Amino acid sequence: MCKVATTDDGDSDGIPPPNGVSSKRLSFSDILTDDQDIARRQLLDLTPPLTSLCITEYAFSLQLALHYLYKEGKLVTLSLSN
Repeated sequence: MCKVATTDDGDSDGIPPPNGVSSKRLSFSDILTDDQDIARRQLLDLTPPLTSLCITEYAFSLQLALHYLYKEGKLVTLSLSN
């Protein structure tokens, strides 16, 4: 897992993944909070900024769910849109 760059936390470049981890095995985990700082949603995909040290597009939770479904013989195709 790595941290995608953001502009609102003072860590604008993000945190890179550990050395030696294939880009196919990268993921992120991030949540969105509401006005009361309560986590109500989790991101499943995103397009990282060009300056980000973490370049993965898919959340760990999404990849885990897709892997489980694949092992259960269920083929899932993603249709991600804005």
